This record gives sequence, structure tokens and C-alpha cells, in this order.
Amino acid sequence: SLLRGFIDRARNPLVANGYALVMSSAVTSALGLVYWALAARLYPESVVGLNSAALSALFFIVNLAQLNLAHTLTRFVAVAGRATVGLVVRSYLLSAGLTAVVTGVFLLGLGVWAPSLRELVGTPVAAFWFVLAAVVWGTMSLQDGVLVGLRQSRWVLYSSAVYALLKLVLLV
Repeated sequence: SLLRGFIDRARNPLVANGYALVMSSAVTSALGLVYWALAARLYPESVVGLNSAALSALFFIVNLAQLNLAHTLTRFVAVAGRATVGLVVRSYLLSAGLTAVVTGVFLLGLGVWAPSLRELVGTPVAAFWFVLAAVVWGTMSLQDGVLVGLRQSRWVLYSSAVYALLKLVLLV
């Protein structure tokens, strides 16, 4: 049967990790759809649009500043042996530092490339939280790469599901 074949394949750790990553994407996507639909119902279009633009900018900055470290960690954590902790810590520190710098540059040039976001991150306190959010998001992204490299992808599924659910709760 189809279910039996699925279960048999899932006993292979590589396949099980793949299934966990697919499920993580599915859960995140489904709950993300619910999040944005709920946001559109609860808040004015201008607020949803502005926040969507801010999140897109944040995700772009993090992806730019990470230098593909998440994929690098996925590849090398599995074979790093005793050097794993040092590799992970150095990667986190490099990513956090670079993300903070790139986010700072983005905020300094906000009037040039995203003037509408000034309203959202125009105060020093809001700018600080934006930088902190970028660093935290970058660290979470790297953590997914570490977990995949350690062949613990089920934790990516769990953390993604918890994150998506917390977003929904905090939205309300």
C-alpha cells in the first residue's frame, strides 16, 4: 500500500529528514497563508502593506548578509567532527555582525530606497528593533542549516510550526 511504502522509506534517515523539511515548508506555508488572510481582515490595507514591505526588506537583508552560510553549514556540520561547535559559533557571529552592518546601511539609506518604511522604522528605538529582528531571523535561518547538517530536520519542522503558531497568536 501507499502508506506502507511511505513508512518503509521514512525509516531511512536521509528520507526522513527530507520528509521533515517538506512538512516544515508545508506547515509554514499553510499557516503563513492563514496569517496574511487574518492580517488582511484585522488591519487596514496600508498597515498590512507597510508591514509586508518591511518584512520583505528584512528577509532580503538577512539573505544577502548570510553569504550562503546556512547551506554551507548544512554541508559541513555533518563532517566537522570536533570542530562543529566552533564552526557554528563563528558562523553565527559572522552572520549576526554582517546582518547588523547591512541592516544599518539599509536604515541609513531608507530615504533613498524605501522612503515609505520611514514611518515604520523611523525612530531610533524602532530601528534598533528592526536590526535586532534581522539578527534573530538570520540566526534562526542558520539554525535550520545546522539542524539539517546534524540530520535533525524534525526540529526544523517543530520550530517552524511553533514560530508560525506564535505569529498567529501575536497577530491577534
